[in-house]
Order: sequence, then C-alpha cells, then structure tokens
Amino acid sequence: MWLALALYATRRIHAISNQMYCLSVAVFIFLTAPEVLHVVVVVSSRYSYIGAPSYQCVPEVALSYRFGKFLNPHYDYSITWTYNGCRLAGSTLILGATWIRIFQQWRGLRSLRQAGRISSLLLRDGTLDFMICLSLRVPILIGSHDSESRALIVAQSMAPLSSVLPAVIACRFALNLRQCAHQRYESAAWHEDASAWGDTVQFRALSEGQEQEAGEEGGREEADVELAALPRNTRGGDVSPA
Repeated sequence: MWLALALYATRRIHAISNQMYCLSVAVFIFLTAPEVLHVVVVVSSRYSYIGAPSYQCVPEVALSYRFGKFLNPHYDYSITWTYNGCRLAGSTLILGATWIRIFQQWRGLRSLRQAGRISSLLLRDGTLDFMICLSLRVPILIGSHDSESRALIVAQSMAPLSSVLPAVIACRFALNLRQCAHQRYESAAWHEDASAWGDTVQFRALSEGQEQEAGEEGGREEADVELAALPRNTRGGDVSPA
C-alpha cells in the first residue's frame, strides 16, 4: 500500500508541477525511504550475515538491534527522526506544490471571472492530508526522547490511522476529480447541443392568455399591412376600399 501511495503522490506532483521530474523524484524518495528504513531495521534486528566459508544469513534474537543501541544510545531516536522527518518533508513538498498550482489557477480564473471546483478540491484534500500527517508525526518527534511521554503514547496509539487515512484521502480526491470531470463533460455537451439548436426554428407551447395576446397582435399587424397596401389618392386623400 505504501508503494502505491508513493506512486500516486509522485504522479500527482508530476501533474500539478508542470512535469518537474526533480520534485517528483524527491517526493518519491521521501515517501519510500521511511518504509525501506523500516524493512532494513527489522531485517537487521533478526538476521546477521556470516561471511566465509558459509555465506549465509543466520537468524538472531534482535542481537544487532540491541548491539546498535548499546553502541549508540540515540539509535532509536535517529531512526524515529529519520522516519518521521522524511514523511514530513514529503508532505511539505506535496502541499507546497499544491498551493503554488492552486494560486496559479485562482489567478487565471479570477481574470476570467470564473470559479474553479478542482482548485478547491486540491486545496482541501492536500491541506487535509498535510494536517493529518503533521498531527501524527510531530508528537512522535517531540516525545521521542521520553518513552513515557503522553504525546508519544497518544501518537503511537493513533499510528495505525497514518497508514489508512492517506489511502482514504487519495480515493476521495480521485472520486471528486472524476465527478468534476463528468460534470464538465455534461456541461460541454449541453453547450454543444444549445449551439446546434441556435440556427433552427424552436416552437414553444403557449398558454390561453398568451395565445389571445398573440392573436390580437397578429390581427393588428395584418390590419397595418392591409392599410399600407391600399392605393393613395393623388390629392392626398386615401381611397376607400370598394
């Protein structure tokens, strides 16, 4: 799941940042590095590599993890800071690129005096994703020096949400974006039909009062046309009809 979310975020940044490959690669590295680090830590805490003559991995009971923690008392803290720092850096890049793109769209739409729903979706979902990541990662970074810190305990209890909520937000954004595209397609089809009907005669049903008014107006127009068609006397008088 984390790889799919990283690819989705990378594709999103590539689309909204005018195809900036450097920014897309940076976001992908920041989002995948914590998971790769987690896999390395788990593997190194359970297995050790033996060289010649056997060349194999021997399972251990967290010997390398304890040994690394014994050599460096800040071993846990460095892993925690690296893991959550990469997450925050990736989310910050995503939010920054999203806000820049939204400002560009807002400025263009303001000049055209139009409203953009996609911009609001980008701003809402991008900000929501960043705020959730910030609220989950910052307490861990603050309380990582104290294993009994309340902030760390609360953040660790909410840690499962950090792996579920990004997927929910991504699905929500994709559905909203598809709905906006569908509404835009329907609006464009309606305008095409309206333009196709512009050169044709359109009939409309009239009520009884409207029919009476239309009949009176038609009678007056016929009388005016009939009077205009009568010949005139050379002396200035009108010739009465026979």
